[in-house]
Amino acid sequence: MDDLLKGTIGISVLVVLAGIVGAAISGSDRAFDLRPFLRPWRTQTPAIAPTAQGGPQNPNVPAGSPTPQNLTPQALLAACPPHSVDPQIGQVPLARAEQVRQRLAANQPFQDLIEIQTLLGNPNCNYLSDRTRHYRYVVETGKAIDAQQVGDQPGVTVTLVHF
Repeated sequence: MDDLLKGTIGISVLVVLAGIVGAAISGSDRAFDLRPFLRPWRTQTPAIAPTAQGGPQNPNVPAGSPTPQNLTPQALLAACPPHSVDPQIGQVPLARAEQVRQRLAANQPFQDLIEIQTLLGNPNCNYLSDRTRHYRYVVETGKAIDAQQVGDQPGVTVTLVHF
């Protein structure tokens, strides 16, 4: 009975450690995340890629560039790594995206990603790369908004794509 109890406690400790390490590996904002270890057993979904209709090879085109008429949400999200796209989240209405553009034009920068999330809702794409949190919002009319914050430092870099 004593060995059974020790084994159960040992397995529980290993699961907790795996969850903590898994959160660090996946770049999750949660303290406990087993997704990196469960991915091999999960059914694979195809990565979102540009459609056959086309779209730019690099959707991170500077503001002021001509906007292609056939730019799809899938093409805009192709810049995101696999498993960072949430297909349940819809597109941002153009009126809300214009509020971001007007705030940037008035030289009122965002201090935290939470401010942008409060205005636009949850991002379509959310990932961590080299201590930088990246958000990408797809706007209704073939546009996108990128927001990046390095660590916990105040200040967010916002890029308007195809505005």
